Amino acid sequence: MVKTLGILVLSIFFLFVSLFFKNALFPFVVSLFLTFGLIYFQEAYMGSERIMLKVMNPFSLVVHRELFSKTEFVNIIGFPILSYTAAICMAIVWGIISLFGILTFQKKILCAGWE
Repeated sequence: MVKTLGILVLSIFFLFVSLFFKNALFPFVVSLFLTFGLIYFQEAYMGSERIMLKVMNPFSLVVHRELFSKTEFVNIIGFPILSYTAAICMAIVWGIISLFGILTFQKKILCAGWE
Protein backbone atom coordinates (compact mmCIF):
# COMPACT_ATOMS: atom_id res chain seq x y z
CA MET A 1 0.00 0.00 0.00
CA VAL A 2 2.79 2.40 0.89
CA LYS A 3 4.76 1.67 -2.29
CA THR A 4 1.61 2.14 -4.35
CA LEU A 5 1.05 5.57 -2.81
CA GLY A 6 4.64 6.56 -3.57
CA ILE A 7 4.39 5.45 -7.21
CA LEU A 8 1.01 7.21 -7.53
CA VAL A 9 2.41 10.53 -6.28
CA LEU A 10 5.44 10.29 -8.57
CA SER A 11 3.19 9.46 -11.53
CA ILE A 12 0.91 12.42 -10.86
CA PHE A 13 3.93 14.72 -10.67
CA PHE A 14 5.26 13.30 -13.96
CA LEU A 15 1.89 14.04 -15.55
CA PHE A 16 2.16 17.59 -14.22
CA VAL A 17 5.59 17.98 -15.83
CA SER A 18 4.42 16.54 -19.15
CA LEU A 19 1.56 19.03 -19.30
CA PHE A 20 3.95 21.82 -20.32
CA PHE A 21 5.49 20.14 -23.39
CA LYS A 22 4.08 19.13 -26.75
CA ASN A 23 6.36 16.25 -27.66
CA ALA A 24 6.81 13.21 -25.43
CA LEU A 25 10.59 12.88 -25.28
CA PHE A 26 11.53 16.03 -23.39
CA PRO A 27 9.13 15.54 -20.43
CA PHE A 28 10.26 11.92 -20.24
CA VAL A 29 13.89 13.02 -19.91
CA VAL A 30 12.98 15.73 -17.36
CA SER A 31 10.99 13.22 -15.30
CA LEU A 32 13.82 10.70 -15.54
CA PHE A 33 16.33 13.23 -14.18
CA LEU A 34 13.86 14.19 -11.46
CA THR A 35 13.60 10.53 -10.49
CA PHE A 36 17.40 10.21 -10.45
CA GLY A 37 17.57 13.26 -8.17
CA LEU A 38 14.99 11.82 -5.77
CA ILE A 39 16.85 8.50 -5.70
CA TYR A 40 20.13 10.30 -5.02
CA PHE A 41 18.66 12.26 -2.10
CA GLN A 42 17.03 9.09 -0.77
CA GLU A 43 20.40 7.33 -0.73
CA ALA A 44 22.29 10.39 0.53
CA TYR A 45 20.11 10.81 3.61
CA MET A 46 19.62 7.11 4.36
CA GLY A 47 20.82 6.42 7.87
CA SER A 48 21.21 10.10 8.72
CA GLU A 49 19.40 11.98 11.43
CA ARG A 50 17.77 14.40 8.98
CA ILE A 51 14.36 12.87 9.30
CA MET A 52 12.43 15.75 7.74
CA LEU A 53 14.39 15.46 4.47
CA LYS A 54 13.57 11.76 4.35
CA VAL A 55 9.91 12.46 5.03
CA MET A 56 9.57 15.11 2.30
CA ASN A 57 10.94 12.83 -0.43
CA PRO A 58 8.10 10.87 -2.09
CA PHE A 59 10.59 8.24 -3.25
CA SER A 60 11.09 7.23 0.38
CA LEU A 61 7.67 5.57 0.18
CA VAL A 62 8.80 3.43 -2.75
CA VAL A 63 11.92 2.22 -0.94
CA HIS A 64 10.49 2.33 2.55
CA ARG A 65 13.12 0.24 4.33
CA GLU A 66 14.52 3.39 5.96
CA LEU A 67 11.14 4.60 7.22
CA PHE A 68 10.22 1.34 8.92
CA SER A 69 13.67 0.22 10.14
CA LYS A 70 13.81 2.56 13.15
CA THR A 71 11.22 4.27 15.27
CA GLU A 72 11.77 7.94 14.46
CA PHE A 73 9.54 10.87 15.22
CA VAL A 74 9.07 14.17 13.43
CA ASN A 75 8.20 17.29 15.39
CA ILE A 76 5.28 18.97 13.63
CA ILE A 77 3.84 21.95 15.51
CA GLY A 78 5.05 20.51 18.80
CA PHE A 79 3.51 17.07 18.30
CA PRO A 80 5.65 13.97 17.78
CA ILE A 81 4.48 12.08 14.70
CA LEU A 82 5.97 8.81 13.45
CA SER A 83 8.18 9.32 10.42
CA TYR A 84 6.26 6.97 8.16
CA THR A 85 2.96 8.64 9.08
CA ALA A 86 4.45 12.03 8.28
CA ALA A 87 5.84 10.67 4.98
CA ILE A 88 2.42 9.36 3.97
CA CYS A 89 0.78 12.69 4.86
CA MET A 90 3.47 14.60 2.96
CA ALA A 91 2.98 12.35 -0.09
CA ILE A 92 -0.74 13.03 0.00
CA VAL A 93 -0.02 16.77 0.15
CA TRP A 94 2.41 16.50 -2.82
CA GLY A 95 -0.24 14.56 -4.75
CA ILE A 96 -2.98 17.09 -4.04
CA ILE A 97 -0.72 19.99 -5.02
CA SER A 98 0.17 18.24 -8.29
CA LEU A 99 -3.47 17.46 -9.05
CA PHE A 100 -4.52 21.06 -8.46
CA GLY A 101 -1.60 22.19 -10.64
CA ILE A 102 -2.74 19.87 -13.42
CA LEU A 103 -6.31 21.10 -13.21
CA THR A 104 -5.26 24.76 -13.07
CA PHE A 105 -2.72 24.72 -15.89
CA GLN A 106 -4.81 22.43 -18.09
CA LYS A 107 -7.57 25.03 -18.17
CA LYS A 108 -5.11 27.83 -18.89
CA ILE A 109 -3.42 25.86 -21.67
CA LEU A 110 -6.74 24.95 -23.29
CA CYS A 111 -7.89 28.58 -23.15
CA ALA A 112 -4.62 29.82 -24.62
CA GLY A 113 -4.91 27.38 -27.53
CA TRP A 114 -1.64 25.49 -27.07
CA GLU A 115 -3.14 22.27 -28.36
